[in-house]
Amino acid sequence: FILMMFVWNFSSLIPNTPSLIYYFTVEKHFTSAEYGTVASVFGFFGILGLLLSGKLYRKYNFHAPFVYGTAFLATMGTLSILFYDHPYVLTAIFAISRIGSSTVTMGTFFLRQTNIPKGKIGGTNAALRMFFMSSAPLSALLQGFLIKHFSVKVSLIIGCILLWATVWYSFKVAKAYLILPKKRKGLARAA
Repeated sequence: FILMMFVWNFSSLIPNTPSLIYYFTVEKHFTSAEYGTVASVFGFFGILGLLLSGKLYRKYNFHAPFVYGTAFLATMGTLSILFYDHPYVLTAIFAISRIGSSTVTMGTFFLRQTNIPKGKIGGTNAALRMFFMSSAPLSALLQGFLIKHFSVKVSLIIGCILLWATVWYSFKVAKAYLILPKKRKGLARAA
């Protein structure tokens, strides 16, 4: 779980990374207002994903929305890069990927809420978040290096690869969750 979250947060294909900001503002010459609109579109689709994810986790057992949400995120993120030269199409496709991102986020929240004893949940969540969020500054350094020495497109392609690694990890996490006692499996339907 922790490695999955680390790899996911290490990707350049999450909102407001140096690569996406550079792509829109430097490569495509978006004004700050235009980039703000792009970021708002990303956020809007993230909210749609949040609303949808609750329904998905109630309707299906944990495995399906978690793994398919991750695969949807990686697929749409990769597809968006195919439209690198068309920023509005890239924006639309990447925004749609945020639906998968919200579904995965809801799943990670669910995992932490159902697998950590209630008396330890605050400290454990804080420690977990500190570890996997440490990938963000490391990712920013790598993205800066890649943009300077190669191109922003290379950084975004590596971000796609990291999203596919996240899909692989999501299979492992979901499989581990499925073998937990039946008591916890029942919670997945009740969530």
